[in-house]
Amino acid sequence: MNEKEVRMLEECELTSALLKSGLHSLRRAEIGDKGSYYRAFFELSIAIERLLKIIIIMKYRRENAGEFPTITTKNIVGHKLIELWSKAGLKELTGIHREILVFLDEFARYTRYYNLDYIMEKPGQNTNHESVLAEWKKIQELIGTKHGKKKYVHRKEMIDMFAQTGIFLHYGMDGEEITQVGLLLDEAANMDYLQGYSVLYVFEIIKIMYKKVCELERQGYYMPVVSEFFSYYTDYWTNYEIRRKKDWLSIR
Repeated sequence: MNEKEVRMLEECELTSALLKSGLHSLRRAEIGDKGSYYRAFFELSIAIERLLKIIIIMKYRRENAGEFPTITTKNIVGHKLIELWSKAGLKELTGIHREILVFLDEFARYTRYYNLDYIMEKPGQNTNHESVLAEWKKIQELIGTKHGKKKYVHRKEMIDMFAQTGIFLHYGMDGEEITQVGLLLDEAANMDYLQGYSVLYVFEIIKIMYKKVCELERQGYYMPVVSEFFSYYTDYWTNYEIRRKKDWLSIR
């Protein structure tokens, strides 16, 4: 392989690792570990951007006898996931899939530094949005509306137990105070269920990109073989297996 092909190989390795880590963080995020949400959004927004750019590079090579594009190829630069998705020649997303891509697009472009920008009163579009977790809660609500919600099995017993220990204060995904034990239990019980579906939707977005990679490779062979790095995003998995899987770092 020439030097650019080696760099392409390393880019695939990096992107693959970020996707796995992002899914892992997203699946394990919950109301008591909000930091994992932020980690997931950083990893997934970066990984999806990089995979889209890999696909655009693959398209260019197959249209230009294996040559790599340069920085002057404007359709590869930037962090606009929606635009990159279109330039990669992928079918337009709808429903919850699109809402997730739009969320990650805005995160990549504006809201990655929302908390700091808000604290320091930075002008511009960064603080014209709601907080990152409040925006994600809207997607969770869409998932809950479509797939239903779970209730804490021993809800009454836990409420009675907490009532004897005094008061507590917690903050929900939207930043609002939660002082009622029942509301906290409902939100905590529902998180695992919602995050399973969240991972499923992100997995399906990645699977669309993987299928495009395979399509391009059938059109012409160039090193490296990109599909080898993303071959687990296939129809082999059942939806139930994807939703229940919590350890995405062990995928090889």
